[in-house]
Amino acid sequence: ADAISLNDKYFYAKKNYATAVISSNKQKEIKYLKQLIKYGIKLDKNIVEENEYIKELAERYDYDKFKIANYLVNNHNAFTKFIAYELEGNYIETPFDDVFNQTIDKVFKGEIKRLIINIPMGYGKTFRGVIVSSLRAYAIESRSKILHISYNDSLVKLNSSIIRDIIINSALYKELFNINIIDDTNTKAIWKTNQGGIFKASASGAGITGFRAGNINISGFSGFMVIDDPLKPDDALSNTKREFINNRFENVFKSRIATEDIPIIVIMQRLHTKDFTNHLLTKYPSTWYLLKIPALIDEVK
Repeated sequence: ADAISLNDKYFYAKKNYATAVISSNKQKEIKYLKQLIKYGIKLDKNIVEENEYIKELAERYDYDKFKIANYLVNNHNAFTKFIAYELEGNYIETPFDDVFNQTIDKVFKGEIKRLIINIPMGYGKTFRGVIVSSLRAYAIESRSKILHISYNDSLVKLNSSIIRDIIINSALYKELFNINIIDDTNTKAIWKTNQGGIFKASASGAGITGFRAGNINISGFSGFMVIDDPLKPDDALSNTKREFINNRFENVFKSRIATEDIPIIVIMQRLHTKDFTNHLLTKYPSTWYLLKIPALIDEVK
């Protein structure tokens, strides 16, 4: 009973510390940091052996659960490596890692509210921008509400399933972040965490009534909307279908956030000069931050 009580105190303090860091509340940050030091628990060495990257971090931080978890939730590059090793057993670095991950970090810190990432196919955009970002979101705030949209219903449900399965089956993720899925919401389209978080996956043409990304009752980070390729590539030459997606954003998507402070991330390949990226940048020129990753990167400065 004592061990369980200590573990609960640790995770309570860790969640509040992460929220304080994200919201830049120094007073609460110091308060919960002291609690974390007090309740700090070591990682199980047997579990660590299964992930080479976490093993490296464990040796660096003397298996201190708080220090490892804190390093991961505050660093998208580190969290990406962690999840890559959980899913594939390795991680392949790319020339655009730093700029991609540092930009996503700014979203979690609240420095970027509206982000477009233009990136070619085959560059791991869904893995980095949807799967890793969602898992990091729940690690930071287990009550996060995330809305994931794409043209392909099967794709969003597959991504949802991958995220859910990591939370359920990864011993390391459970050990570090203590997130659980409610059994009666074990579906691909929508599921919930025991702490009140929700993940909803939707095709860009489907109904999204009754759900908003972000949690209005939480100050600081509480989730996001992530739109991954809203338009089917085969439809890019159709003015009617391009306009359909643009209108869906205006009439549906942008109303599906709890408050204007909830981030919206758009990750897509460029398909046409008047595609969804063009629509957002033309209509809201001072609102959206654009990160362009070319198909060929000769040099990263």
